Amino acid sequence: MGQETPLPSTLLALATETSADPIVIVGNGPVGVHLLNELQRRRPSQPVVLLGREETQPYNRVALSSLLQGEVSVESLITPLSVAGSVTYRPGTDITAIDTSRKEVIDHLGYRYRYSKLVLALGSSPHVPSIPGRELSGVYTFRNLRDVEHLRSRHARSRHCVVIGGGLLGLEAARGMQRYGTRVTLIHHAPYLMNRQLDHRLANNLESRLLDRQLTIRTHNSVSRIEGNERVESVRLRNGETIPCDTLVFATGIRPNADLARNAGLSIGRGIRVDDQLQTSATDIYAIGECAEHRGEIYGLVGPGLEQAAALALHLTGEAAHYTGSLLASTLKVNQVPVHSAGTVSEYSPGMIDCTVRHANDHSERAIKLYRGRLMGACGVGPWPGFSRIQDAVAHQVRIWPWQRWHFFRHGELFADSKQDLPDQALLCNCRQISVGQIRACFQPGMSVEQLGKASGAGQVCGSCRPLIAQLSATPLPTEPVSKVPVFAGLTALVYLALFGLLPAFPVPLGVADSPILQLWTDSQARQWTGYSLLGLVTLSMVVSLFKRGPIRWGRGFPIARNIHLVLALAMAFLLWVHTGLQNSSNLNFALLSTAIALVALGGATSLLAGLEPRYPNLRLKAWKRRLSGWHLYLAWPLPVLLAFHILSVYYF
Repeated sequence: MGQETPLPSTLLALATETSADPIVIVGNGPVGVHLLNELQRRRPSQPVVLLGREETQPYNRVALSSLLQGEVSVESLITPLSVAGSVTYRPGTDITAIDTSRKEVIDHLGYRYRYSKLVLALGSSPHVPSIPGRELSGVYTFRNLRDVEHLRSRHARSRHCVVIGGGLLGLEAARGMQRYGTRVTLIHHAPYLMNRQLDHRLANNLESRLLDRQLTIRTHNSVSRIEGNERVESVRLRNGETIPCDTLVFATGIRPNADLARNAGLSIGRGIRVDDQLQTSATDIYAIGECAEHRGEIYGLVGPGLEQAAALALHLTGEAAHYTGSLLASTLKVNQVPVHSAGTVSEYSPGMIDCTVRHANDHSERAIKLYRGRLMGACGVGPWPGFSRIQDAVAHQVRIWPWQRWHFFRHGELFADSKQDLPDQALLCNCRQISVGQIRACFQPGMSVEQLGKASGAGQVCGSCRPLIAQLSATPLPTEPVSKVPVFAGLTALVYLALFGLLPAFPVPLGVADSPILQLWTDSQARQWTGYSLLGLVTLSMVVSLFKRGPIRWGRGFPIARNIHLVLALAMAFLLWVHTGLQNSSNLNFALLSTAIALVALGGATSLLAGLEPRYPNLRLKAWKRRLSGWHLYLAWPLPVLLAFHILSVYYF
């Protein structure tokens, strides 16, 4: 490094080789800051030096997409750093070399910092593929605060932006660039979006929601060339298509920052190799976060890095700790759509799958992945309040019994009490790695959801865990509006039943009727028209019910299928009124009419409860809706048999 520059007076004590030599952390990202906080919490007197290349205060990188979308300010991203007397923090310090023999690190100005233990939390850099034209003006990456500042200054003037990468960052970058009406095209090389977090069916569900937000998506394709003179003007795809654009954003993964360790002679694979104590090949040097490679795995999420920091803090303060790996799990929002993923979920994930069980309802679609009867993974699109317990079960690869599979298929939950009893060890906030037990420890009587969230730190990033925080605090979230179509259909069915029971039968003459209305019951051709129309409505209604209930799913079309089913059922009820004329019946006709009336009653009650459920979330209401829906379903299947006998008897006699 040339001539050695004297240290500032504040660091002279740290440079003296004594038993008080500090732990030096290189990297002021969320993982490095989390390690500092854990060390301060466990051993407040421990000298620690935090060195960071970025000149800004530590900030919440998870919320960068929200900053790009204009939902938060830069100030709200800043993470308060409590620096005690034993802590020295030096932002804007770029460490350029490690002297392992003297146990020192050297910065870009030549200052040397002695360490007792050195922790590399160097993070990662954006991976930019070697595509011709990537050096043109108008090409950006999306990884840190500086990238976001560049994109914010650009997207107000951009007319058409191309985003390369269909993972989480790519989707968030696409949404942020849409803010000022910019047309955005997203290009992803895999057959479907978020291919490491979702399977193909759930990815299709997510894609349909994103298409509704005017996002153009090209999957199973890639950019072969970026074209333009001085600025980007278009991109050429692998299939020969040319897309004009004035802005291009790379969101194509990460490259671990391992050059510092490589130059120091540490063992390097794809990242800095570490053992179960997170120690590198050099004594007293450790690595955590996205720069570290543990058992051949590099985690590109914040959560595993925070787990590594917590484990290393235990080890550095003298406690027994072994890091054996992290569950690949995330609960986040993609364009305001909740997305959940844990463990092995697709062919792009490590591990084996031999069984998939799915569930879909009005608001979400979910899937669990099994191998030899054990839970290997789970993923979902839409709200999933009980996902924390599912994630904990995936981490322990619990055995899933056949009745639990059936329960999940019907209700979307593996455990009947999943919404009541969350275990303390279950991870509730993925963004900040906060467990249920930690949140319960912060709870005080009378706390609101916001107060408990701020006290514990949970729910302050993406907000997807707020419903569970509300459950723990016994504080309801703002009420949702009722679903109008189910409520209207339910009330209409109840009014229909009342009129059916109170109104007298229509006066049907024995001979030929002159009135066109009375001919509905005296003319055989008219009776056939109403009868076969009734049969058609029953058939269509049952077919739509099959699509609505599965195993075939329509994704976001579930509410549409439900509403079509309700309209068909109401039309069938009205036509039943017309066809029978409210006349008394007996034997087979009585059984058929009774079955139809019971179906209308059960369906109407179920529809009414389903419409009120968003406004009045209540476990007893849910139980009654589930019970009535089951009765309605079981009673529907005798109807085709009775109809067939009815038609046969009419033509036979």
